[in-house]
Amino acid sequence: MAILSWLIGKRAMTIDQLDALMDRSVGGQPSVTGMWVTPDSSLSTVAVFASVRILAETIAMLPLVTYRRLAGGGKERALDHRLYRILHDAANPEMTSYEFRTCMVGQCCTWGNSYAEIEMSDNGPLALWPLRSDRMKVTRTPAGLLYNYTLPNRATPIPLPAARVLHLRGLSSDGIMGYSPIAMAREAVGLAMATEQYASRFFGNDARPGGVLQHPTKLTPAAAERLKQSWEEAHRGLSNSSRVAVLEEGVTWQSVGLPPEDSQFIQSRRFQVEEIARLFRIPPHLLADLERATFSNIEQMSLEFVMYTLMPWLVSIEQRILQSLFPPDERETYFAEHLVTGLLRGDTASRYQAYQTGRLNGWLNADDIREMENMNPLPDGEGQDYWMPANMLVAGSPPPPVAPPAAAAPEEPPPSETAPAARNVALPEGETRSSDASRRQLSASYLPIFADFATRIIRRERSDVLRAAEKHLLRRDAKAFTDWLDTYYKDTAPAYMESMMRPAMSSYGFLISASAASQIGFKGLKKPDLERFTTDYVRSAVGGHALSSRNQLAQVLQQSIDDETDSLDAVSGRLDEWADKGPDKMSRMQTVQARGAFCAFAWRSGGVKRLVWHTSGGKNCPFCTQMDGKTAGIDESFVGEGDTLSGGDGQELKPGRNISHEPLHAGCDCDVGPE
Repeated sequence: MAILSWLIGKRAMTIDQLDALMDRSVGGQPSVTGMWVTPDSSLSTVAVFASVRILAETIAMLPLVTYRRLAGGGKERALDHRLYRILHDAANPEMTSYEFRTCMVGQCCTWGNSYAEIEMSDNGPLALWPLRSDRMKVTRTPAGLLYNYTLPNRATPIPLPAARVLHLRGLSSDGIMGYSPIAMAREAVGLAMATEQYASRFFGNDARPGGVLQHPTKLTPAAAERLKQSWEEAHRGLSNSSRVAVLEEGVTWQSVGLPPEDSQFIQSRRFQVEEIARLFRIPPHLLADLERATFSNIEQMSLEFVMYTLMPWLVSIEQRILQSLFPPDERETYFAEHLVTGLLRGDTASRYQAYQTGRLNGWLNADDIREMENMNPLPDGEGQDYWMPANMLVAGSPPPPVAPPAAAAPEEPPPSETAPAARNVALPEGETRSSDASRRQLSASYLPIFADFATRIIRRERSDVLRAAEKHLLRRDAKAFTDWLDTYYKDTAPAYMESMMRPAMSSYGFLISASAASQIGFKGLKKPDLERFTTDYVRSAVGGHALSSRNQLAQVLQQSIDDETDSLDAVSGRLDEWADKGPDKMSRMQTVQARGAFCAFAWRSGGVKRLVWHTSGGKNCPFCTQMDGKTAGIDESFVGEGDTLSGGDGQELKPGRNISHEPLHAGCDCDVGPE
């Protein structure tokens, strides 16, 4: 904010003096009518001011949202991106997003260009500060465009590199500087200004044209001036209208000039409104000119205003934001977009009828229609199917095969089907156990949220796997299906699984970590460290789920081949099992496992060296019972990957991984706390 801080801190002129100086320095050119037309003076014409205001305020009122593209298609709001607050809420500490965009579009409508200084920080743009267009000069240098900005009481312009300037431009011949609509339509605007001024003078003269006083004898110049002055004082102006005139010494009054009705004054003024509306591509009815508006065409004109007037502006702004505010490595992932859904309603019945025709005849699917309505695709590929009327099949072709029921995804099975799940029967007394109890209540409140993303992950996984199974296994190509599984669970699945899990896990991890840190009186938890840990945890959880799914499907496929049974039925059966039990098991496992992981992270950050295992009343579980009171170092495991726990009566538990925090097994609700 170098320029703005200098301007605010050191300028010696008042705002009024500054504006007066700029009005004199802008210059402009006179029109044939004699009116001096500049971008600022043109705003004194009601039609020009109204047109600029309609464009600026309509564009500024549309929410400008920063989005993140999703790996599986669609988008989501990037609420955590640094530009979201600047574009959506406040461009700088002094201006809201609405006020900033009104200023930028308003200047671009009159000057053809508008500029804003990009205040930068180490992490990217920090704020946007509008600059006056009449003080900017753009030049091309070997290093690129250079923007020279002149402050009011400084003769030497301040150079700004292109990377520090957000430059919106209108129609241009060189792609650098936009044409000023006011300058290009100087005569039309000048005529509108002249007709307004004529109307003011006409009514200031009691709505009568000018005239002459005739005297039968010759008057001296002084006598003629006195007669003229006395007449004007008695009869000029609205306050003196309809007064009786007494003419002496043979003086007579004779009107001269053209009456307004003879010069088609009203028609001229109306035509100038249409000309200015044409200049800014504004439907006349938005300027309160309803002469040609009807109930049948006003909705269509409003729709055309959005399509042919606003959309070019919005596309220009969005692309300029992408080019100037997002670094090159983010442009493939992030973008800014206006929400225009409410303005694009148009003829709803006709639009939906067209959608129905395309849907029923097979050239539009649900996702195509949702995209045209600015909506995300349906989850799990449910909107990707195209319908086809059965009576329009190619003659002699068989009907399409009916897909078997779809299913869902897995979670890691419990290590021992005979191991009973531990339940929270009674809580030991003490502050530590009370903290554990509050975190278990938090886990219970997050269980529906985790179940939601687990359901979405499993539904998407089921849809993709089943589609590939039908493609390859109907041709009995098991190798192609296995190769597809390897690629899918390595490249495709982790991306969308992470996008679905991360938002809920970020919120949950923050609350759990804060509770654990508070338990030991630690106040130094750092947000960047927590974010990195959350990312690592989510990727680890997603990777484990993907590996388990891939291995289960490969095992089911191989078993069906060995047993010489239908492979597609075997895979579909496993997917059915996932759909039935997967979301509940996955959500319950993750609430407990993530709780332990984030607690351990907070305690490690706070300097805790050792942890102790609490069974949470797991008297019914022989494995959890023998873990009660066991201690381990903060970076050690309570149970090693190759260890075996004996539960009596021949029961054994082999975790298959290092256990450094809860859960011990599926269904376990134990707790680990600082020693």
